[in-house]
Amino acid sequence: MTSALLITAAIGAMVLAHRERFERRKTQRELSEERFRPGGHPTPMPNPGVYARRNAVDVAARLPDGTYSELSVSSILRSRGADGTATADTVKGGTS
Repeated sequence: MTSALLITAAIGAMVLAHRERFERRKTQRELSEERFRPGGHPTPMPNPGVYARRNAVDVAARLPDGTYSELSVSSILRSRGADGTATADTVKGGTS
């Protein structure tokens, strides 16, 4: 009984995983050109479930309630003023 279920599952997986192509496969060059056309997005988008518009280390992550998470930006970047909130007293070596 168990072997029949395993064989059926294996055949079902092969049938469901097989896909017929109705158009030719795009080359790497075509995919790259498509990404860089106007309206395309050349860099990878953030992963699903991430409340962010960009994938950068100096931009704070958004929490589900819309506030920014202070834990998502490194304290070193914050102390250097690289998180977009630089003031004259946070930048060492002079005033602006």
